[in-house]
Amino acid sequence: SPNMSRKSLFLLSLGGIAAFLIYRLSGWDFDWSLFLSSVSHMQPGWIVASIIVTFLTYLFRAFRWQVLLKPLKSIRIGPLFSANVVGFSAIFILGRAGELIRPLWVTRREQISLTSSVATIIVERFLDSLMLIVLFGLALLLVQLPPATNGVLTTMKNAAWVMVLGSVAAIVFLFFFRSNIDRIVVHVPFVRA
Repeated sequence: SPNMSRKSLFLLSLGGIAAFLIYRLSGWDFDWSLFLSSVSHMQPGWIVASIIVTFLTYLFRAFRWQVLLKPLKSIRIGPLFSANVVGFSAIFILGRAGELIRPLWVTRREQISLTSSVATIIVERFLDSLMLIVLFGLALLLVQLPPATNGVLTTMKNAAWVMVLGSVAAIVFLFFFRSNIDRIVVHVPFVRA
């Protein structure tokens, strides 16, 4: 609608003016010549590859989010993909405060509850953390360090086994919990009608 586009343009202009004023008043010393020199030496192939990988990451996250939201509402990939792009752009601009933009965007556009949308983000973060722990544990198991670090390396490798096994157990538990949720909920007193 024309009113919405005028409002968006006004807010974007206001944000640009605020960013310029903050930059000028903060005394932030940004080296523009170094920035332009760095940009001019970038290889276009790597830039294109990084953009493609970034968008594939957003697409993968949209598919994963679609699975997490499926019990609430069936949502097409397009809106979830755009919510990911907008949400992660907000994180880049606003920092961690921008994390709420994704669930707010989906809540507004798809008419689902904000609580449910935020809950899926929390589950996403939990799964991301488990994956990082697994990758860190595998890296510790596979890395080759000099013999002088054998004592520390042995301790780290033992910790890596615990992390990998604990993460796998947590993932198996989550799948078991999800597949048996109907039987589990029956035993929770405050859920009964």
